[in-house]
Amino acid sequence: MQVIVSSLILATAFFALGIFYLLSFLEKRAWSIMKDPYSNKVNDKDILEINETLQSVVKYVPLTMQVTMGTLTFLLFAQLYGSTLKTIPLIQIALFILLMAIGMKTVLRSIKQLKKSKNQKQSVAEIKVENSRIFIVHHGGLFLSLALGILELIYVNLIS
Repeated sequence: MQVIVSSLILATAFFALGIFYLLSFLEKRAWSIMKDPYSNKVNDKDILEINETLQSVVKYVPLTMQVTMGTLTFLLFAQLYGSTLKTIPLIQIALFILLMAIGMKTVLRSIKQLKKSKNQKQSVAEIKVENSRIFIVHHGGLFLSLALGILELIYVNLIS
């Protein structure tokens, strides 16, 4: 049973990693606004194109990630329940809860703003600020997914 749960955790974590990697790749031209959303290093055309791309995926990605992260939560607790070695599953759950708690408020607000920007005319400066928050959340998700995957690989190595 542990092998099945671990396999599912790995598949789910690396699926999430793939989504976050793709999103980060799409945003790459404007990464510099994560540090300073008011910077002029990124031209307005790039910001507007990236915002348009994010608006086109906002219908699908949040729901996909809700299912993915919900599944991951269930699997992490199932692993903790069935495990004799509790240290790594506890670290995974603590990391997961910490980063999800930090990111959820920002995620929900950013999704709302992204949908709103599609219906209302916003200045490029406002779009930059909102997109900088979204980029940070996507990088946080990238880190979380990778960390959970690596910890799971370590766990699998220790129990086998």
